[in-house]
Amino acid sequence: MTFISLYGDRNNRLGTHITSYLNCIFYAHKHQFHLRYSEETLNYSSSLFIILILRFIEKYHLSFSSREDTEPDDECNVFNEKLDYAQSMYKTLTSIGTDFRSYWREIYPEIHLDLWEVAPPHYTENLPFHPKKTIAIHLRLDDVHNWWDYNGAFSAGYYRDLINRDADIQEMYHIHNYGFCPNVQAPIPYDRIQPQIDAAKQRFPEHEIVIISSPSTRDLIGLPYRVICNEDESYDLFLLSIADVVILSRSHFSISAILFGNHSHIYVPLWGQFVAYGFSTKYDRGNDTGLFSYFW
Repeated sequence: MTFISLYGDRNNRLGTHITSYLNCIFYAHKHQFHLRYSEETLNYSSSLFIILILRFIEKYHLSFSSREDTEPDDECNVFNEKLDYAQSMYKTLTSIGTDFRSYWREIYPEIHLDLWEVAPPHYTENLPFHPKKTIAIHLRLDDVHNWWDYNGAFSAGYYRDLINRDADIQEMYHIHNYGFCPNVQAPIPYDRIQPQIDAAKQRFPEHEIVIISSPSTRDLIGLPYRVICNEDESYDLFLLSIADVVILSRSHFSISAILFGNHSHIYVPLWGQFVAYGFSTKYDRGNDTGLFSYFW
């Protein structure tokens, strides 16, 4: 049986590892490949979200028990080739034929319930807000707080066009820079976040607004709302996942929240890396439900 080694970039943080692991899992699931990993060396293996991912893999592997070729012996190197981020995501997206959020919910429909079940007691006891009555804003500031802003609609449109016209994978190279189509995890100015807050508050007038960000950036936050900062990034991600409404940053951490959450509405800044998950493209099932409101 063919297998794929679970792969995550060691130089990145929790959000990128989560999405990288899911990228491997979705491709393997679609092609009915086995998944191989070492829990001892797997990055962030103690995180609630990685525990859930490994729980899914364990259940998935049980489906092979009735097959004769259950022993993985031939590695599929699709994620070990010289593929950059955009190309590896594109390879999976065209295989599964739907956006990442929809596919994850299709193959693991109980994901949000398990999120609550597996969460440690200190996550679920004495929550800092009422999940069904909260608009949570994620601010990615710490390591990028001094990066300058840009119009992410250009890089989003660049990738969307390639995806929608079924471009050759060699055209799908990673434009992670401030060049002709800026595509980096830069912070979003408050004067563009505030209209999203106003729209969310008008739609959900009884909801409280809270900001979730890392402790190192508390003094950089210039919005007049309650701020939640925790040293445990998995706990912050849990809070973003359980809030009823979220306003995202340009961050894979934000994207991870909507993969595990069950949100009523999601306000999304358009940028190229977000579109690589299939959102706002022909593969986006959420377009039909009105789940997303896009801004740049």
